[in-house]
Amino acid sequence: MDPKRLSNRDLIQHLTQAPANDPRWREFVSRFRPRLRLSVYRCYQTETERNPTLDAGAPSEVVDDLTQEVFVRLLDGERRALSRFQGRTEHSAYTYLSAIAVNLVRDHFRTLRANKTPKAPTSLSNAVGPDAEDEGPMLAQTLVSEGAGPERFVASSELRDEIRSVVNELSPRGATSARDRLVFQLFFIEGLTVDEIAANRSIRLSASGVEKCIRRIRKALKERLSSNRGR
Repeated sequence: MDPKRLSNRDLIQHLTQAPANDPRWREFVSRFRPRLRLSVYRCYQTETERNPTLDAGAPSEVVDDLTQEVFVRLLDGERRALSRFQGRTEHSAYTYLSAIAVNLVRDHFRTLRANKTPKAPTSLSNAVGPDAEDEGPMLAQTLVSEGAGPERFVASSELRDEIRSVVNELSPRGATSARDRLVFQLFFIEGLTVDEIAANRSIRLSASGVEKCIRRIRKALKERLSSNRGR
């Protein structure tokens, strides 16, 4: 049977005994990795805000490493974590795996607290690079680059508030403003692709329309952050 046609529950049950080269593993990673990464990222963001004095590392790198660690944990102990899954609905698989991801992130921060590495202060002024006359501040460089990961810029609540303000100013009117905020959230925060965003019926944009919206947001962010640097 085509692995893509398996339900979440059946897929997980098959993998409790499947060999390492079974094609259903690729389907498992493809199906669950985006949601697991999002769960890891959200918990990482929450924990960094709860522990402002900890040096948690570069968000994109830590989130990638912890997401990979989730899959390692699922294979540990003769796949005991997979074998314990008893969910009956499609959604329960995501809930179960996300809980494992959240616990892993919390374990990571418990270890950081035990080691207690001081964190360098982060502010909007710190995000501006001294040698970025042409390219804009460091934060803008990350945001406007095509390959920027969704969480690279999330350094502090001050920065996030600044970015939301820019998005609101881009589209001050009703539905358009709400749509742009949603595109911003889905692309820059949750890490969805352009095609995935375009598939969202509430967006009502083609893939090219989503790309234009993202470029407009990036341009405005670069201009705002460059202006802040000048002040």
